[in-house]
Amino acid sequence: MAIREASPLGHDSTLPAGGRVPWVCQESGPPEPPKPRLLDRVRHAIETRHYSRRTEKAYVHWIKRYIFFHGKRHPEERSRPHRRAAHRDG
Repeated sequence: MAIREASPLGHDSTLPAGGRVPWVCQESGPPEPPKPRLLDRVRHAIETRHYSRRTEKAYVHWIKRYIFFHGKRHPEERSRPHRRAAHRDG
């Protein structure tokens, strides 16, 4: 036996005997490309400004040191004393 229920579109829909609505998978288009990572964004910015490769390597190196100094934690996860320590303890 099927249960008949009015849909929001104004027409009747037939539900299975248990009264449960089956899962419907909808396509939302192609997936969005992943957001560029930090160092990729830095490299792109340096290339856009026509800096030398050696400057790019130096900037990336210092950014990596900063990230590893803080244990790969996001800046928002750190408290103020940690931010001050990073600038004090070069």
